[in-house]
Amino acid sequence: YWVMYMIGITGIAPVVGELVPHSIAEVAGLREHDEIIKIDGQPTQTWQQVANQLIDRLGDKNTLSIEVLRNKDQHQVLVLPLKT
Repeated sequence: YWVMYMIGITGIAPVVGELVPHSIAEVAGLREHDEIIKIDGQPTQTWQQVANQLIDRLGDKNTLSIEVLRNKDQHQVLVLPLKT
């Protein structure tokens, strides 16, 4: 364990896969192959960080700001309404 803490633990990059049709994410503009780089201004380098950010917002009825990297060079901020 000591070596893992010294070197660091890598994670899986938060790249969007297949989207559910008509889901909040699809309606907000997320696309397959978008990389989620920030949620509410907080950097997200792994899916674990994305999950932690989303868990923090459970029960929230406001909006969620997601910054994505699209086509390796385009940054776009999407707003997802959390109220269903």
